[in-house]
Amino acid sequence: MKHSSSDRSPLVNWLLALTAVAVCGPWPGWTPPPIAVLGVCGGLLALARPRGRQIWPWMAVAIAVVVAVWPASGDPDPERLASQLDRHCRGMLATGEDLAVETELLRVLGAAGEAVDPALPFAVLHRAARGLPGRTIYLADDRGRVVAWGGTGSFFPWDIRPLGQRQWGISWSVGSADLWLREPLLVDGRLVGAIVISDHSQLVAAQVWGMGATGDRHIRIGSRPSDKILVRAANSPGVEVPVSVVAGRDHAGIDLSRVGWLLLAVTALVFEPRMAWLVVGVAGASLLAADSAPSNGTVVVFLLLAGASVARAARILPPGWSRAIGCVWLLGVAALSVAASPASRFVWLPEHLLRPGWGGVWMVALAWSVIGSLGVNRGSFTLARRLWVAAALAVLGLGLYLVRIPVELERFGGENHRVVLPRTGPTMAEILPTNSSDCRLDDLAAVLASHWRLADWQTPSELSLLDGEGFEISRWGDLSPAGGNIRLLRSWQLDHTEGRTLELLVATEPWSLLRDWRTEIPLEDVSESEVWSAALTRSGEVAASLHPEIQNLDAMQAGELFHAGGGWARIQVGGLRRLARVWRQGQWLVVAVSHYPSVSDWVVRSAIALLWALLGTLVALPPIIGKQHLSTFGGRLRLLVAGGVVVPLAVLTLFLH
Repeated sequence: MKHSSSDRSPLVNWLLALTAVAVCGPWPGWTPPPIAVLGVCGGLLALARPRGRQIWPWMAVAIAVVVAVWPASGDPDPERLASQLDRHCRGMLATGEDLAVETELLRVLGAAGEAVDPALPFAVLHRAARGLPGRTIYLADDRGRVVAWGGTGSFFPWDIRPLGQRQWGISWSVGSADLWLREPLLVDGRLVGAIVISDHSQLVAAQVWGMGATGDRHIRIGSRPSDKILVRAANSPGVEVPVSVVAGRDHAGIDLSRVGWLLLAVTALVFEPRMAWLVVGVAGASLLAADSAPSNGTVVVFLLLAGASVARAARILPPGWSRAIGCVWLLGVAALSVAASPASRFVWLPEHLLRPGWGGVWMVALAWSVIGSLGVNRGSFTLARRLWVAAALAVLGLGLYLVRIPVELERFGGENHRVVLPRTGPTMAEILPTNSSDCRLDDLAAVLASHWRLADWQTPSELSLLDGEGFEISRWGDLSPAGGNIRLLRSWQLDHTEGRTLELLVATEPWSLLRDWRTEIPLEDVSESEVWSAALTRSGEVAASLHPEIQNLDAMQAGELFHAGGGWARIQVGGLRRLARVWRQGQWLVVAVSHYPSVSDWVVRSAIALLWALLGTLVALPPIIGKQHLSTFGGRLRLLVAGGVVVPLAVLTLFLH
C-alpha cells in the first residue's frame, strides 16, 4: 500500500497542475476575472502541496497565471506613442538632410553638359532606404518630375507636389497610409530638386511608423475607431496620427497565452513521461478549439512535443504496448494525410508529408515517435538503421500522397463556398480611415472584397469602382479569360462620393464552372495548382479552361460520362495522360485533372523528406563518437567529410526546402 500511495501522488500532483493551467486558458469564451484565476490556482496548489521534484509543473502554472492575469489590453500610452513617432520622424529627417547634401545627387541635378551615370541616383537612394521596411525614397528634378527612386518601390504618395520646401504629411488610402517628408535640394540657394521620403504601412500592423503596442496587440491608425487617440510628433509639423490598439498576433512567433502549456509539456517530458501525452493532448484541444488560427511557431512546437510525448510514453511501456502506440500514431497521421482538408487555420495538417515547410516538421515528429516505439538506444542505433527508418518514413509519405490524389479530386468537385452580399452600398464613413476628399480610393475594391470574403466564393468575380463618368478607379479580380461570358450581378451607389458606383461582375457558364479559378490568385499563378479544371461539351471538346495544355476528351467516352452523370477518366494534358474526375453539371462536363509534379520532382522531395527524418533521429539519439573513430586515418577522414561536407549540404538543403 505504501508503494501504491507514493506512486499515485506524483500523478495527482500533475493532474492538479494540468487543471490549473487549463483554468488559465485560453479557451473560446473563457474569460474569468483575474481574482478567480488566482483563487482557483492557489487552491489547487494548496491541495497538491508539492515537494521536491513535484514543484516543477507548478513553475509552468506560475507562468500561465502571470500571462492570464497580466493586463493584455490596456489603454495605449499617448506619451510613449508620441515619443516613438517623434523618434521615427527624426530618423526620416536625418536621412533627408544627408541626401540633401549628397554630392552625387547634386551632380546629377546640376550637371550642365557633364556625362553622368543615369544609374547613380538609383543606387544612392536604394542604399539610403536599405533595411527599412516600407520605405521608398524619390528624387524629383527642378521641374517636379520624379527621375529616380529606391527602396520598396511603393506608389508615390497621393496628392502631394514633388517639388517644394520642407513639408511633412500623411497620404491615406482605404487600406494603407504613407508618412512622407519632402526635403528640398539647393545649390547656391537655388532649388534644383527635392527628396521625398515615404514610409508605407498598412492600417493595422504590429509596428506603424515606429509605434508599437505591448504583448500581442497591434496598432490601428485612422479615424474609424471611436476609442482612438491623436498622436502628434513634436518636431514634425503636420504629423497627427489617430491611433488605437486592437488584438493581433505575430504568426511567426509563439503565442504568449500558450507559454504555460508549452512549459508544462516540456516539464512533463523530462520529469513525468506518463503525463506528457495527456498534457500535449489537452493543449492540442485548446489549439483546435481556438477562435483564430494559432501562430506557426506555436503549432511547430506542439507538433514536435506530440511526437516526443508518443516516444516517451512508448519507452516506459512493455514492447508490445509501445509498438501498438507507435502504430496508432502512424495510422492517425496517415488518415490525416489522406483525408484531411486543410483550411486557412489548419494549414499545419499533414496534407502530404512531402510538402515543403510543414512536411519537414511532421517528418521529425514521426521519426521521434518511431524511435520511441522501436525501443532502440544510442549504441545499437547505427547509421544503417537510421537510414532504414528515415527511408521508410519517406516512402510512407510518398505512398500517402499517391493515395491522396483521387481523394483530392473527389473533394475538389464538392467545394461550394457561398457569400452574403450586402443589400445596400457600404457606408464610406465606416470604411475610410479619413475624409473621402483626403483619401485615395484605388484600393477600395480590394478592401471591400476582403471584407465581404469574395475570395471564398467559388464563382469567378470582379469588383470595380467607377466614377460618375464610368471610368474605372479601383478593381479587384480579373474576368478577362471569360471574354463576353460575364454579367452584372449587383451594383451599389456609394454615399458622398460624387456619383461613384460599385459593380460586381461574375462569369457565366461554362467559365463559372471552373473550380480552380480563384479570383484572389493572379492568373499567371493558376498553373501552380495541383488540381486543374476544365469545362467540356457533351462531345468532349474543351469549352473553358485556364490551362491550354488540357486537350479534348474522346467523344465516345465523353458521351458515356455525360449519360452516366460523371465518373473517372484519363485525359491528355500536354504529352501525358492524367487521372481526372468528371461531373455532369447541366449541359456541361466539369473535369478536375490531377496536375501532380513529375517523377523527378517527387524523387527530390522524397530525398529531402528522408533528410528531415534522419535529422529527427540524430536529434533524438545523437550518435556516439568513441576513441575508435578518432584513432585511425579512415575514421578521422569519415568524420571530416561528414562534418565538413555532408552535414552542411544537408542543412542547406533542408533550409532551402
